[in-house]
Amino acid sequence: MRSMSITFCAAAAAALIAVPVPAALASPAAPAGDDDRRTGTVSVTPSTIAPGGKVELWADVCGKGREATGNSDAFASEARFRPADDNGLFAEARIRDDAEPRSYDVWVTCRDGRGKATGTLTVVHHHRPSPAAPVKAGGG
Repeated sequence: MRSMSITFCAAAAAALIAVPVPAALASPAAPAGDDDRRTGTVSVTPSTIAPGGKVELWADVCGKGREATGNSDAFASEARFRPADDNGLFAEARIRDDAEPRSYDVWVTCRDGRGKATGTLTVVHHHRPSPAAPVKAGGG
């Protein structure tokens, strides 16, 4: 009789493992409407820029006709995205004049709060080489 109980318990446990749990029960409950949150990328052109320069930003996360804002510690002000084409949104941003040379994160948030995108840019300081000696121009 005891082996029958063990067999029954083993069969019940195997059945529970084999039956898929509905997605709503498998994870913590998400607020209604959050199932369409999107993530994407921000393309920064040029990806390496000097302080005071301007970059173009393209985001693919918010969809056609939506609005978004972009931020970075390197930006002089918030970038406002507008629809550009069927692929996403476009914005321009100016790099702070006092931005330190390093990599910076760029993040975009859709106005409706249902999408986010990230990217990076690198600020470099361009030093122009100075001549080591005056150029001999000749007499004339």
